[in-house]
Amino acid sequence: MKKIIYLAAALSIVSSNLMQAQFSLEGEFRPRTEYFGNGGNFTGGTFPAQTATDADEGFIRTTVRAALKAKYKTDTYTVFTSFQEVFAFGDRPQISTESNGNFRVQEAWADLKLGASSSLKIGRQPLSYDDQRILGGLGWAQQARTHDAAVYKYKKNKFSLDLGGALNTTLDEIYNVSALFSYRDMVFARVNSKGEKLNLS
Repeated sequence: MKKIIYLAAALSIVSSNLMQAQFSLEGEFRPRTEYFGNGGNFTGGTFPAQTATDADEGFIRTTVRAALKAKYKTDTYTVFTSFQEVFAFGDRPQISTESNGNFRVQEAWADLKLGASSSLKIGRQPLSYDDQRILGGLGWAQQARTHDAAVYKYKKNKFSLDLGGALNTTLDEIYNVSALFSYRDMVFARVNSKGEKLNLS
């Protein structure tokens, strides 16, 4: 009888903790079909694209972003992970044993609540502010964009402050900053104040 009472008590504690936490699982399948041609030559794989000749023919290409996203949220922290692959229709032979190399961990971060108005977000995450001209998630591109960063967030009423930083390294070699839109280290501060007629950042 005592074992049954202990088991019931343990189940009630676990169930009460689970009711306070939320777990969500989402999927994304986003195909995009585009026509290339009329002045652009994409057959050489060079960047930027070469000018096409009159003999070059246009072509249609369909790319897909396929993603799986999982979030676990409690009163004190949130953990989020997203896996995605970007591929083009027909970019892999039917019985190939290899992928196209575009599968990756898109996001993996933890957001820790520090107080009523502040938190610390650490990990691979998008940085999107205002009109995204300086820092944006680049969501219109199939691969999107994320940063391996830590961001302290403070928000109270209509005032918010974000202080962030990132230090990019590799396993065993000097970091290559010649890659497109790459950096060795970054620090930033973003302050925003919203008034009745003015939104200032």
